[in-house]
Amino acid sequence: MATLKTLVGISKSIFRRLGLPPLSNTPLELAVYRVLPGIKPSDYGYLPYLIMLIVAILSLPLSLLLLGLLGLGVSMLIVMLSGALAIVYPYMKASSDASTIDKYLASSIGFLAILSATGKNVVTALEIIYRVERVEPIRRLVLRGLYYSKVLGRDIVSTLNYMAFISPSRRLARILEGLSSSIRTLGDPTKFLVSEFESLIEEKASKVEKALTSLIYILEGFIIMVIIGPVIIVLVSVLGGMMGIPLGLPAEDMLVLTLVFLVPISMLVTLIISDSIASEVEAV
Repeated sequence: MATLKTLVGISKSIFRRLGLPPLSNTPLELAVYRVLPGIKPSDYGYLPYLIMLIVAILSLPLSLLLLGLLGLGVSMLIVMLSGALAIVYPYMKASSDASTIDKYLASSIGFLAILSATGKNVVTALEIIYRVERVEPIRRLVLRGLYYSKVLGRDIVSTLNYMAFISPSRRLARILEGLSSSIRTLGDPTKFLVSEFESLIEEKASKVEKALTSLIYILEGFIIMVIIGPVIIVLVSVLGGMMGIPLGLPAEDMLVLTLVFLVPISMLVTLIISDSIASEVEAV
């Protein structure tokens, strides 16, 4: 983050003096504000200029030397792609942070519900969560909320609304807004948090059940294909030979083809799909 902040500062000092406008818009500035704290959103728009300049300096001489005029076109394409990558980076980071937060959201909300049930106010609970939390996007969000509350002196309702606004995860933002509304209307924050925790657990259980059901179907299909498939192929080949219907290959050759090629390929495909489903279960 410090390196990125330095690069943004350098790019701003160079290209603003040249009179170039920042390559920015409202959604990009919002993404920068949410996931890149410490960097002024409007200044980030100067970074693509610097990235493109560095890439051009590194790629142009080599491209011209190796490919001539064609290399110039290739180099310009690489330069434009590098600038585009710098622009979309905040969106990519926001998406990554949102996925990470959603993955561990149930445990964080459950812990917050426990702290609330023991009589801790929200600010104290956030301080405890910040000390014990190991998920970086959640820690960063909690730290910014504590700064907003304790340093800027804002009330807890405003703090929760602010955290909801800067949260990359829309699911967490909805929970924070609901908690803020519960406190503002003198409701029961603990009851609200417990309800959200139960909802998250039920959602995760449903995802696990669907993933395991899919895995069972895939394994059943694999077993049928490996055990019954060769038998069916041999029977069809033998019956075709007895009836005088040519099938192209003798039964022995078809069996060898099945065992040597089709079965290993089926095993590989099954393992790939099973690993993908297992990864989804692990993520839940």
